[in-house]
Amino acid sequence: PPRILGEFFVARSVRRRGVGQAAVAELLRRHPGEWEIAFQGENRGAARFWRYVVPEVIGTDPAEGRRPVPGKPHLPPDVWLTFRA
Repeated sequence: PPRILGEFFVARSVRRRGVGQAAVAELLRRHPGEWEIAFQGENRGAARFWRYVVPEVIGTDPAEGRRPVPGKPHLPPDVWLTFRA
């Protein structure tokens, strides 16, 4: 099964310094294989981060889709990036 990353946080004090991208690159390097990363599309910062970082790290665009949030039909679907690292 793919590895799933559902939560990721970079402290405001170190944002935009490459810390998040370095952490993602190291995580994917240490754990190659199939990955799925979920985020809320309405979270503009998260959407911008993941849509930039994943292609930069893996060298290609990931597949992108939307899935309902389990047990919370009132919330907008999450965005899921699927790829091989």
